[in-house]
Amino acid sequence: MKQFSIELTRSAIGTVQWFLILLASASQFLGGQTPAMPASKSVNAHFSAAQQAQRQNDYPTAEREYHEVLAVAPEFAEAHMNLGLVYQLQNRVGDAMTEFRRALKIKPGLTGANFFLGVDYCRLGDGTAALPHLRAAVSANPQRPETWLWLATAQQM
Repeated sequence: MKQFSIELTRSAIGTVQWFLILLASASQFLGGQTPAMPASKSVNAHFSAAQQAQRQNDYPTAEREYHEVLAVAPEFAEAHMNLGLVYQLQNRVGDAMTEFRRALKIKPGLTGANFFLGVDYCRLGDGTAALPHLRAAVSANPQRPETWLWLATAQQM
């Protein structure tokens, strides 16, 4: 059973990059919602630059651009979530979890933030804390097998 959990974790972690690309290019994973982008040319320009840097795996630039967005629009939940993903890809789990929590405080139903926060709790061995986040992600988007696998992992814990 332990081997199954380790293999599941490796498989799911390998999907982080795939989810990042998906989040940058499609609003479907955001629960069918288009990001509520603040009406500002500056915010739009920085958010677009951050997404482009993210797609190119230029995480320092993406991080800097998301910080620029959040300096002007601190309540922009999707920017917090994407910054969390950038931290996640740099193995800065604590920083990532902080950003996912900030995103969820602003927009509790944000599917990606719930999913990744749940994954992080699983990786830390806290299945109980992971469960509500993974349940919310499954409820919002039940077609994602990776989410079901992480939910099963959290329940097993």
